[in-house]
Amino acid sequence: MMVPIANFFTNIYEKINNWMKGVFKVDEIVLEFYNKVIAPLPEIAKILGGIFLLLILVLGIFSFVKKFIKTSIIIGVIIVIVVVLFVLL
Repeated sequence: MMVPIANFFTNIYEKINNWMKGVFKVDEIVLEFYNKVIAPLPEIAKILGGIFLLLILVLGIFSFVKKFIKTSIIIGVIIVIVVVLFVLL
């Protein structure tokens, strides 16, 4: 009984995926951009660009973690206050 249901959802996924491949053509766009813009650059520019992208990625992750920790502390304090109010009342 489960196999026809699984096949149904698999077929839906494959149809949507094939349709999106034909419409958006992401692979072709990325490869064309690489061949026209990045490949002709000198190697030093590629290395510096990679380092710059890595730096942006690391700083973005640090910023996200910092905000996540602050938000977690605020939510924790609110939960503690609510629990203490319910216990005392």
